[in-house]
Amino acid sequence: MIDLLLKPEKSFSNGIAIIIDVLRATSTIVTALCNGAPFVLPVRTLSQARKLRKKTVVLGGERGGVKPADFDLGNSPLEYTQSALDGRGVILSTTNGTRAISLVRAREMAAACFLNLNSAVRAVSENEEVLLVCAGSYGKPSFEDTLCAGAIIYSSGREDLTDSARVAKYLWKENRSRSLVDLLLESSHGMELCRYGFSEDIDYCAQMNITDILPTAKCLLSERGAQKRDDLRKYGFRAFRFHHL
Repeated sequence: MIDLLLKPEKSFSNGIAIIIDVLRATSTIVTALCNGAPFVLPVRTLSQARKLRKKTVVLGGERGGVKPADFDLGNSPLEYTQSALDGRGVILSTTNGTRAISLVRAREMAAACFLNLNSAVRAVSENEEVLLVCAGSYGKPSFEDTLCAGAIIYSSGREDLTDSARVAKYLWKENRSRSLVDLLLESSHGMELCRYGFSEDIDYCAQMNITDILPTAKCLLSERGAQKRDDLRKYGFRAFRFHHL
């Protein structure tokens, strides 16, 4: 069965939970792993991120679209270049995406967006129980995340859907012939990013299947673990590739 949360809430899945935050957290996670980050560790609060600051990691994130002054990078995927990362892991805290991740518990976690759509579809096809979680925007459903969830569901060809999953499927079906850039620009979050000067992020995040990387995680750091400053390499999302897509 494929279930879909249109906005994040505390939830548990015995299968795989796939988090979607097109604008921009999961697009940034995918990009960072593509460009050599050994892991991306999402944390809910800025204070938790600061406690994990080390020379061997990059501190990234935003609040209200704006990079905290003491962070290395914001939440624009375009900032996560090979040279900026220099082989370091990423600690990421964002307004919507990392909050959504913190609310979900599952046998396995994955991060999806349009950039790695086919890999997300493959994950859906290979797992009987699937929970798609849209990060939404400020606690409300978002058009772009629901659209991406619908694209994943539609492309999987599966029909064992909850009603919310079916709604997303038909949203994509009705809009799939349109320009994805235009669709993202019409979203409230897309318009907000443009006001902050991040229109190039819209163009980037609207690309489909530019990578086959699927960020996956089986162990995410707890607040208590953050206090211990344990070996961060064992936590967070890492790059996974299917042998054949």
